[in-house]
Amino acid sequence: MKRIRNHLRKCSCILIITILCQCCVVYHKTPVTLEQAVQENTKTKILLEDGRVEKFKFVTHKDQQYFGTRMTGNGYVDIQIDENAVSKVQVKHKTASILVTVIPLAALTALVIVPVISFTQ
Repeated sequence: MKRIRNHLRKCSCILIITILCQCCVVYHKTPVTLEQAVQENTKTKILLEDGRVEKFKFVTHKDQQYFGTRMTGNGYVDIQIDENAVSKVQVKHKTASILVTVIPLAALTALVIVPVISFTQ
């Protein structure tokens, strides 16, 4: 029984670390134009007039039309964006996205390492 509990504890720690390592995306609060989103060439979140939210890997501009590129199981797909239906455009905040991913990992590492060091002394 003790052996199973020890194994489950190790598996749960690995699962927790795996979940925390997944990237979180934080978007800038201030909205930008579609042209600025094209120049940023980063993840973009678009709020439409009807309340729907569309998320794209990046936004491009071809033939006087804007396209959002999304990753699917078959590769990349370009979806046309109707400029008149767009309410708000937000681009990825790179620094905040990194911090949101790294800080919980650092805290978890500290919570694991400090008891181990104090236990061995």
